Amino acid sequence: MIGRTISHYKILQKLGEGGMGEVYLAEDTSLGRKVAIKFLSSDKAFDPESRQRFVHEARTQAMLSHPNIATFHEVGEAENKAFIVMEYIEGRPLSDSAQLEKLSLPEILDLAIQIGEGLSAAHEKGIVHRDIKPENILVTSKRHAKITDFGLAKWKGASTLTKTGTRMGTAYYMSPEQVEGKKVDNRTDIFSLGVILYELLCARRPFEGDTDTAIFYDLINTQPQPLARFARNIPEKLEQIVLKCLAKKPEERYQSTADLVADLKTLRRTSDIQNLPVSRSQPVISRKSWIGIAAGLGVIVLALAAYLILPRFFTTVSIDTKSGRKMLAVLPFDNLGSVEEEYFADGITEEITTRLAKIGRLGVISHTSARKYKKTDKTLKQIGAELGADYLLEGNIRWAKSGGASRIRINPQLIQVSDDSHLWAENYDAVLNDVFELQSSIAEKVAAALDIALLEPERHILAAKPTENLEAYDFYLRGNDHFNRTTIGGVGSEKYLRIAFQMYEKAVDLDPNFALAYCQFSRMNTEMYWHYDRKDQYLKNANAGVEKAFKLSPGLPEAHIALGSIYYHAREYEKALEQFSIAQKSLPNNPDLLQEIGFVQRRQGKWDLSLASFKKAAELDPGRTDVQISLGATYLRFGKYVEAEPCFKRVILLDPAGDSPYRNLVDLYIKQDGNIEKARQILIQAAGKVDAAELNDLWVRLDVLDGYYPKALTRLWGPEVYNADSAGYYLDKAGVYQLAGKAALARACYDSARIGLEKRLSTESENEALRAQLGTAYAGLGRKNEAIREGKKGVELVPIAKDAMTGPAMLLDLARIYVMVREYDTAIKELEYLLSIPGELSSSLLRVDPVWAPLRNHPRFKKLVGT
Repeated sequence: MIGRTISHYKILQKLGEGGMGEVYLAEDTSLGRKVAIKFLSSDKAFDPESRQRFVHEARTQAMLSHPNIATFHEVGEAENKAFIVMEYIEGRPLSDSAQLEKLSLPEILDLAIQIGEGLSAAHEKGIVHRDIKPENILVTSKRHAKITDFGLAKWKGASTLTKTGTRMGTAYYMSPEQVEGKKVDNRTDIFSLGVILYELLCARRPFEGDTDTAIFYDLINTQPQPLARFARNIPEKLEQIVLKCLAKKPEERYQSTADLVADLKTLRRTSDIQNLPVSRSQPVISRKSWIGIAAGLGVIVLALAAYLILPRFFTTVSIDTKSGRKMLAVLPFDNLGSVEEEYFADGITEEITTRLAKIGRLGVISHTSARKYKKTDKTLKQIGAELGADYLLEGNIRWAKSGGASRIRINPQLIQVSDDSHLWAENYDAVLNDVFELQSSIAEKVAAALDIALLEPERHILAAKPTENLEAYDFYLRGNDHFNRTTIGGVGSEKYLRIAFQMYEKAVDLDPNFALAYCQFSRMNTEMYWHYDRKDQYLKNANAGVEKAFKLSPGLPEAHIALGSIYYHAREYEKALEQFSIAQKSLPNNPDLLQEIGFVQRRQGKWDLSLASFKKAAELDPGRTDVQISLGATYLRFGKYVEAEPCFKRVILLDPAGDSPYRNLVDLYIKQDGNIEKARQILIQAAGKVDAAELNDLWVRLDVLDGYYPKALTRLWGPEVYNADSAGYYLDKAGVYQLAGKAALARACYDSARIGLEKRLSTESENEALRAQLGTAYAGLGRKNEAIREGKKGVELVPIAKDAMTGPAMLLDLARIYVMVREYDTAIKELEYLLSIPGELSSSLLRVDPVWAPLRNHPRFKKLVGT
């Protein structure tokens, strides 16, 4: 292009490029002047929508004439190249860091006033720029500002080029209403100007994030930090102006740019503003220096982490300072009987915990958190610090069956963590028939020892007997033991659920009036149906169980939880929240319930509310590793990696044997910057702590990302490891074969998957995951139309509007199918949208995953991944 003459413009040099085109310095040979000429990008030259936008930009700038807006000369086309000609401005964009550092406070105000005046002129013409950012403002050596690039501008009377709900703009500088895809007006530009002013003053943006999704979250939900935190000498009036520009609601901002400019001019004229420098705070040690120091101190930091940081963290967040409640943890009672009776000791511990948790003025750490300390070598002070508990209840239990009469012996003791003092202890020896009286007595005496007076309704609740049939109760405890061992998708979990099913079934057979057992029976069937076996009978069992529980005990909170679980899995989220809210009235500080509510809110796309629920659950029960995982995983979907990482690392410190934190950290490091080696180190760290079978799929994934296809194939175990999902095994294997260039073997595996999936879908036609899998199999077999049909069916069954967690996964599967059938533009369109919402995708992941390799030379994909 350099040296060529287009129309009467001789191209001299390239000045830059943007989303729509490339900008060159040119000489107008007719008038003997320098101009800037913008050409529509070659990849958009024949795209009708792009050409329409290009003309729209020209018409917009042609309507404007102002000293602070780049002057429009003409629009034309020559040699099949559409172009816009504008004045050439000898200056640098406002984003130039060298320029920013030299600005004094008066100069910053002068520039803000000029930008505001330019915007005011545009707004008077009914034009909203919609992409105000430092890159689109050129500043001359004489500090004269010019607004450029009206490619996204909107003006009255123009045809709409943007679909309702579409986000237009640059993430850091977008207004909340832009992020939410709502209608915008001049107040959107005022918000963007506020962001620029904040950045000029503080040398940082008010809303930061590693991904667009993380930035969008902050734009909608968080307030900017005070300017004084990052810069000194900022007048209070100026801070008020900036924060008014940055108000979340448009009606709370300046209503016109003219009003904003007027306030800036008034401030600029005050005597105390003249030549006042901006003193921006800088870190004492540079990032580079700190990394070197940290490397030398790494061993010391790691050694001190568990001893100092973790206990301090949990002690800080766990105390319920608002209500002044005393925090208690019930540690697993030691079983003095046979190994076969371990479930009984665990079950009694859980039952005592449940009763204590129903005392309103006592904070009780969940059994889920406390059971990790079974047979631990940690001191009581360490346990108390990690759990955030002021008091610990420990003891032992023996179930004696000799002489034809079953007796139960329990020796509990209550300990104050701060000084290791014993506040209460007692020896119980009673017949098994009195087991419920023993649990109630222990709960009441613990409350008395902690100086908590019980209300009469609480006494009534503590004294309640769940069943009169001790054999049914025994099966109930056995069912709980197996249910508690399950983790969704974990090795052996389906087996434990099936055993729990049998135990609860026996419990209700022995006592048809056992309401709690019906609740657990309902929950187990719900989990079984949605995660392992879509037989209608499981759903019928779940509904029948909860109906029976309500009939027996209408106000039972556990019944509302069970019904809420049914609604949640059926994606009837408002009904689920209604049931959980009813249960909360009886269990107001129950972290399990808060987490369930957080799950629902997350599915609804109410991300800020879900984060608040998970944070509250974590505060109530700091040792709950599953809550930390939920909190970290939610941050991860936003791309808030800095916030997510400590959640997962905290879990490893508390419970290094679980696979979830390692799994999430692997995902984090790949999404964050495509660091596969760092992800491998996490799996090496997990070796010997976590069952190898739990992490095998991650090793396969990393081998595939690194291109080690033969090794990945050797790690793929037989279909039996995939439980009922043998199709998943064949699809995984087919994918690796395809990447390895073994087309015949890949095709054979795709066909094996197809056969199994078609059979399953004959009875599970509404299973969105199976639809996506079948679409992938068809794509691998070259059956393009059928592949796209099935992929779209998966998206239609669970659209993002219906489920903000699963919906994006369905759309991502469809994007993969489009790549497999070589519909690259359509695939990229879906990827562009997926990167703009919370989900599993990131630009770094797209760069390293070979699944997307066919797109890597595509201009839109290059822009998407920043290459």
